[in-house]
Parts: sequence; C-alpha cells; structure tokens
Amino acid sequence: MISIIIATYNSENDIRMALNSVLSLNYTKWECIVVDGLSKDKTIDIVKEYVSKDTRIKYISERDKGIFDAFNKGFKLASGQWIYYLGSDDTLKKNAFDVNFNIYSNIDILYGNIEILFPNNITKLVKPSRLDKIKYKMIANHQSIIMRKSVIEQLGGFNINYRICADFDLTQRAYLSGFKFEYIDKCISQFSYSGVSSQYSFKNNIDHYRICKRNNSNCFPLFFFVIVELRHFLGFLIKKYIENKI
Repeated sequence: MISIIIATYNSENDIRMALNSVLSLNYTKWECIVVDGLSKDKTIDIVKEYVSKDTRIKYISERDKGIFDAFNKGFKLASGQWIYYLGSDDTLKKNAFDVNFNIYSNIDILYGNIEILFPNNITKLVKPSRLDKIKYKMIANHQSIIMRKSVIEQLGGFNINYRICADFDLTQRAYLSGFKFEYIDKCISQFSYSGVSSQYSFKNNIDHYRICKRNNSNCFPLFFFVIVELRHFLGFLIKKYIENKI
C-alpha cells in the first residue's frame, strides 16, 4: 500500500483538486492522510466531506512547526510500505502509481518525471537530473518521489530546521547512506509553481549549502553554492521577464 501524505494550512482553494486527483488514481491500494496545521478557513470542512465518502482518507488537525513537521507526523501515522508526499495545491496523474512494485523489491526510492504548472497556465514536463548530482542539489521535486517508509524511519524523518529544503536533506542523506534509487520514466504529478518552495530565495540556497556541508556530500560545498545561487537567480530573472512579457 502507498500512503499519500498531504500537509495543509488554509488550503480551501486547492485541497479539492488534490483529493480529487487521489480519488481518480487507477491504483487502488492507497490511503491518504491529510495533516492539517489548524487551518482557520474551510479546509477541514472540505476534508471531512471526503473522509465521509472514502474511508481510505483520514486527517488530523493540530498545531505544527511547518510543512516538514507535518510530513513527519504523516509518515508516523502511515500504514503503507511506501510513502508519497503531495502538495495541497498539486495533483497526481491518474496513472501515477501504475507500477509493478513487485519488481522493485530491492529498491528503496523510486523517482520519476513531473509536470510543472506555471501561473500563466503554461505546463512543462521536467525529468530529474542525473542521480549523482544529488551530492550538491535536489535532482527532482519531492512530488515525483516515492520512498519506502522504512527509509524515512531509519533516517529519522525530515530535519525541521530546514523549513524549505528538508526534502533535499532527506533525499541526499538517503543517497549518501547507500539506499537504492530507481528512475521510472513516467509523469507522477502536476506541480504548482506558485508554492512556497518554488520562489527564489537566498535563504533557501544558503540552506542547500548548509545541508551539503553538514552531510559532507561533496568536497566543495561553497563552490557549488555559488554556482547554484547564480543559476537560481538567473532563472528567477528570466521567469519574471517572461511573466512581464505575457
């Protein structure tokens, strides 16, 4: 079984799309756990509607310390062998989990492609970077990664000191710890570029540097920090230029 974890906070405008995409999956051996941070809008009322329709959907609502604290709560509640994290403003593809999991009995982490939805409704299919590049950057969005629960448990879950980049930290630690990754050439989900992790932030890139240094993932963390910082900043400027033109 796959446990799909969705962290929410004041997500009333998006949560229906996310949950509808879960219900539309071809794969039926799933549970969905919504971990809410005491939303002040109608998020929980909407979630309760879905809970009443499908017993595979569950929720908790309590104060948390951010999205990765919610993710940690989610995997601890999960019954599935595999864990998948879906953003509350993202959607799963109908055939996302149409995979013969039996042939991946010796694999710990599966990762695939993702479709990015930009604010102007333009979409782009993005494939992950080469696996060894994880030594200095995130190779794929967490919305395109399926990870064994046992891996997350052994690594102690997400480090909530990284408020935006804890997914990179966990994935990098999994790689450095020798867990086995396998690429599957299929689109897992549609990722909304409007989310908090999509925005350019110097602090986010500093966290990437801190993570690489703390995990001792490469010999030149400062060099790669400068390169990644320049690329992110240029990408941000190009994005803003395109948006202004459109």
